[in-house]
This record gives sequence, structure tokens and C-alpha cells, in this order.
Amino acid sequence: MRNLKQLFCILILVSVFAACKKDPTACFTINTTSAPVNTLIKCDASCSKNVKEYIWLQTGLGYSAGNTSLDTITYKFDVPGNYLIKLQVTNGRKENIIAHTVTIY
Repeated sequence: MRNLKQLFCILILVSVFAACKKDPTACFTINTTSAPVNTLIKCDASCSKNVKEYIWLQTGLGYSAGNTSLDTITYKFDVPGNYLIKLQVTNGRKENIIAHTVTIY
């Protein structure tokens, strides 16, 4: 019985350490890449893997955004132009970035 408990503890530790070694992978979907001003642009990063923290970044002026630390975010752009929406994910050790361009007309 004691050996079985020890084996179980070792398996748990190996699983935890193996999960820690996996690099984060940034991934997000966007509901549209072209839209008129003041359209809600929804981004969903639930396809990202091995993530501890989500950081949403964007370029340009004339936008408002929701909470930038969740796996989903909604933007509204009130100035026409091309906007680069970036997602940076981290697992506490490493990071990964992906980007999509949105055209607002």
C-alpha cells in the first residue's frame, strides 16, 4: 500500500512538471476583419494553449476595449482605418504572440 501511494505521488509530480514545460501557444478568432465604425469586434482566445495570462494589444487611435486580461475581448473602433490586434500569452516563463488586422470603414 505504501509503494502504491509513493507511485501515485511520483506520477502526480511528473504530470505537474511536464505541464510546466509546455510552451504557450497564442491563438484567437475574430468575428470579422472588415466592418463599419462602431461595430463590435469580438476576439476569442479560448483556442490558446498552456496560458497563464492573456495580454491584448492594439495599434491606432479611436478604439475602446473591454477587460484586456481575459481570453475574450470586444473592441469598438470609432475612426476608420486599419488596426492591428495582437494577443500575447504567457505561461509565466515564456510568451507567444499572434496578430490579426481589422479594417474599419
